[in-house]
Amino acid sequence: MTHKKDNPIFDQKNIVTSSPNILDHIPSAIYIKDLEGRYLYVNFEYISLLNIERQSIYGKKDTEVLPDNIASLSRNFDNKVIKNEKTLSFDESLELTDGIHTYHSTKFPLYNDSGLLYGMCSFSTDITILLQAKEDLAQSKEKFEAIFNNTFQLIGLMTLDGRLIEANKTSLDMIGAKPNDVLGKYFWDTPWWTHSTEYQEQLKIGVNKAAKGESVRFETTHNDLSGIPNYMDFSITPVKNAKGEIIFLIPEGRNISDLKLTQLKLHESESKYRALFDLSSNAMLLLENEVISECNDAAATMLGYDDPQELIGKSAKDISPEFQPDGDHSYTKAKIMMQNAYKFGRHRFEWYHKKPDGTISPVDISLTHIPESGKRILHAIWIDISAQKRAEKEIILLNKDLKARVDTQTKALEFSKDLIEDTQEKLVISEQKAYLSDLLPGISHEINTPMGVSVTTASYLNKTLTQIVKKFKNNELTKSEFLKFLEDAQMASSTVLSNLDRAASLIFSIKDIATDQISESRRMFNLRKYIDEILLSLHNELKKTSHKIVIKCPDALSISSYPGIYSQILTNFIMNSVHHGFCDECIGEIYIDIDVKGTSLFIDYKDNGSGMDEESLSNVFEPFYTTRREEGNSGLGMHIVFNLVTEKLGGTIHAMSHKGKGVHFHIEIPLDAIPN
Repeated sequence: MTHKKDNPIFDQKNIVTSSPNILDHIPSAIYIKDLEGRYLYVNFEYISLLNIERQSIYGKKDTEVLPDNIASLSRNFDNKVIKNEKTLSFDESLELTDGIHTYHSTKFPLYNDSGLLYGMCSFSTDITILLQAKEDLAQSKEKFEAIFNNTFQLIGLMTLDGRLIEANKTSLDMIGAKPNDVLGKYFWDTPWWTHSTEYQEQLKIGVNKAAKGESVRFETTHNDLSGIPNYMDFSITPVKNAKGEIIFLIPEGRNISDLKLTQLKLHESESKYRALFDLSSNAMLLLENEVISECNDAAATMLGYDDPQELIGKSAKDISPEFQPDGDHSYTKAKIMMQNAYKFGRHRFEWYHKKPDGTISPVDISLTHIPESGKRILHAIWIDISAQKRAEKEIILLNKDLKARVDTQTKALEFSKDLIEDTQEKLVISEQKAYLSDLLPGISHEINTPMGVSVTTASYLNKTLTQIVKKFKNNELTKSEFLKFLEDAQMASSTVLSNLDRAASLIFSIKDIATDQISESRRMFNLRKYIDEILLSLHNELKKTSHKIVIKCPDALSISSYPGIYSQILTNFIMNSVHHGFCDECIGEIYIDIDVKGTSLFIDYKDNGSGMDEESLSNVFEPFYTTRREEGNSGLGMHIVFNLVTEKLGGTIHAMSHKGKGVHFHIEIPLDAIPN
């Protein structure tokens, strides 16, 4: 560093006149010192910071106006600038009356017109508020990212033309993608949408509407990594700036697969209940606030009405005599019975009702309380017990009734035996007789056992009946003998009926192998969407695995056929792959390729599972063939698939497989020749 020794000290007047009022009003604290550290100039901000008079500081050094620790630190920095003749910038903290403030200071050397160093200048700017703002901004960003990436919803940001600029972790995890895989692309070209051209077009329309300020919402599906469709409640919300201009769009997706599944199950449950209610042979009614609100045909018939609607709005007193046999008033007793049902949940009792023609009939009534907010609802089942009451009065005719029952049961037994022999003959003649010949002894044993018990019991009952009749004619029948006979007869009758029911169930289970169990009507349906519904119904089974299902089927493919058949076929295929083709630790892959060529529908089902050896492949469609009988498998699944394809749909099916290389089923169905 060089400077003239006789260099005069620049006084405050020279400094101020060279920069009139400019430095004074700058919000940074500014001072100028000579080479010895004496103050030549300070602005208003600096004297305000030190809380001293301006004139009292000129010509003084830091040690004369500042605390020792601050004066020493300030002089050290000043000396570095003067010694090195270089600018120095740093942050420093200063405790003021209102707390600690952080200043960003810049110190630099000063030269005169001759280029000689004569002093240094310092600018110190209070950046406390700026630093706090940065910290608040960082915290705000952290909170936003935490909410954005940890929410269970799928959220993103789009430009007004539909390009994706942000996607949260939940949405990326769903398709197994990284940000670079999708950001910058049109949203409809990302994996969330490419499985369906129909949904892609719907999204494009939605983006266009949202860009014009309209909020958009619709249901769609997004396939996960396994290829299973997840039903989504999707929305697009436009975001505006302070001027009311739309600056970007927020797409959101809420997974409603569980809700959809619940709705499907609820619909199925409601359909089953409605079918049970409407078609049941038992009389069923619904009472709301003790008044009939619904009833089935069986109830109308039992109560003597032509149309169930005639009963709607009637109460117990409208369909009952004034008094019950025990002398209680019907209206009062009905109130008590219904109160018991409300209190205990259900109540059962005998009742006498009156038909429109005045006939009085006994019934057995079961009331069940159905809790529903704000309503008093009872479900009633009425069983006609007129026959039971007549039997109690006509016990003397029981022997004749019992003989008639035994004869009827014997005929039913003979019919069952003929049916078994006929079924066995057909099974033996069929192409499966080689395998069934090994299985029939077991089936025959299962059927012959209940038949043998029925024949033995019927013979015993017939013998006992003959003895009772003989004693009755000879007036030798005692009351105790007769009551014992009634007890034995009731037990024998129950035994015969239960064993006949068991035999009949076995017989019809054999017949079901060769007969159609499909009762669904033919209708027009979208095959692609129906497959999605099938996969959704299997969600509880599939979610336990990591298997991947890939569906290739035209979105707009609609056919006139029997959807229930396709459900059985694909369900059998998928469950066979899951339970037999894939091991517990495997990550299996299933491919279902569906296409239409000409007037034929082609279905190719493939998996990469364990496959089949030659023997299993040659018998795959044979009834009762299974390699896992010890695990309870019947071996009828693929046989049923074969019958559904060839007989119900009029098509063909071929199986191809090698051990360890998966399976391949090829199905061809003529769409113009499906049997009605």
